[in-house]
Amino acid sequence: MGNKKILAIEICLVVCALVWLSLQAVPRLSQEAQESKLAELSDNLYLIRCTIDMYKSESGGLLPGQKEPNEPVMPGDFVRALTMAGNQGRQAYFQQFPANPFMAGPDNRNTITCVHDKRAEPNGTEGTAWWFNSATGRFQACDSRFHSAY
Repeated sequence: MGNKKILAIEICLVVCALVWLSLQAVPRLSQEAQESKLAELSDNLYLIRCTIDMYKSESGGLLPGQKEPNEPVMPGDFVRALTMAGNQGRQAYFQQFPANPFMAGPDNRNTITCVHDKRAEPNGTEGTAWWFNSATGRFQACDSRFHSAY
């Protein structure tokens, strides 16, 4: 009977130690997942912004989706301009528009809010992954106020 009590106590201690270790590891794994998403967001923003600059230089100063300078851009036109092949054999800039990793659900991960107001800024409540201001040419994340600063 005494050996069974000692064995039960040892098992209980091992289980408690494993639980404690898992409680220590979960926040670290969660933090690493958030850091990974943030790195992906930053990389995608850099890639999209560079692509916008390239498109602009190859299109006589027009932003993706514009037909005339200083005109507003619609989200569908913006994405289409970057994901479809152009005239004279030009390849599409993207096969698929980059996703915002912080957006839930595959349908929302590459949605865009387009505005045409030099004073406008995203506030993170637009409900879309990305935000583009055709008046300024600024492209930002808008899934949250924190990420819109990127």
